[in-house]
Parts: sequence; structure tokens; C-alpha cells
Amino acid sequence: MSVMKIPLRPTLKGINPFSKGKMPPLFGKEGSGEILKYMFLLLMLGMFAFSTVKRNTVWRDGFSLWSDTIRKMPESSRGHNNLGLAYHEQERFNDAMDEYQTAIRVGPDNVDAHNNLGLVYYKQGRLEEAIKKYQRSLGFNPKYHITILDWLTCNRGDSATQWMNIRPLSG
Repeated sequence: MSVMKIPLRPTLKGINPFSKGKMPPLFGKEGSGEILKYMFLLLMLGMFAFSTVKRNTVWRDGFSLWSDTIRKMPESSRGHNNLGLAYHEQERFNDAMDEYQTAIRVGPDNVDAHNNLGLVYYKQGRLEEAIKKYQRSLGFNPKYHITILDWLTCNRGDSATQWMNIRPLSG
């Protein structure tokens, strides 16, 4: 019966610098450049960590996120619409209107942009223009419940919300 010896210090050939009392070669057969592989991996991890930290500053709020998106992709209809929403939340309606119009120019079938522009028109008291935008939005998607509610608010006043709660949307 043979006794198996378990080493007290497990080593991996070419990785442990203390094996055989020498450092593994960076190039060549022995070690096959293992140190370079691990150095490259650490470098990549460091770069990804730095990028993540840097990107987190962009995600701090909707305004910074969508402004950055527009800088990188100026033809993004969704980006312009969402930047318009960020302006809308700050009650900067003229800036929001500009972004919604750009979103519509870039993506004419953007239902949300038509609807949101209608909201700005409604808040500015431009009811006819608001209704046209809602109708345009409904032309793309007749079951778009947000537009239906906004359109009813223009036509029925504040009682539209109560009417919608009583009468469910069909389909």
C-alpha cells in the first residue's frame, strides 16, 4: 500500500513564482506567457471598472442621461423624446417642445413624441394643435390609451379622468 503525499503548498506550473526557485519566463515554452495573460486580464478589468464609474455620472438623472445619448446619437428619436420629457418635468416647455419636434422629424412615427408634443400644446392653451397631435398619435396606434386620455382631457376637460375610470378601454 502506497502513501499519497499531499503538498503543503499547491503550485501551478508557470504561475507560482516560488516553484523551482525561479520566475516563469514571460515568453517561451515554459509558462507559455501565463503572466502576460493575467496582466492583460487585470488591465482589462481595470479599464472596465474605470468605464463603469465614469458612466455612472451620466446615469445620475434623466437629463444627463438623455443629453449624453443625444451627443452620441443625434438621430435618436427616442433620445430626443426622452430629453423632452426631462425638460417637461422641469417645466421648461419650450425646450421640451423643441426636443419633441426634433424627435418627430427624426422618427415621424414616434407615437410618444406626437403625444408629448400634444401635451405641451395643451399646457400652453393651444387646444386645436394639441388635438391634431393626439389624432396623429392615435393614427399610429388607435389603442394607445395615454393618447386617448389626453385627447379626452382636451375635449371634455378635467372630467375625462373620471370618465376613463368608469368606462374601460375596449380591446
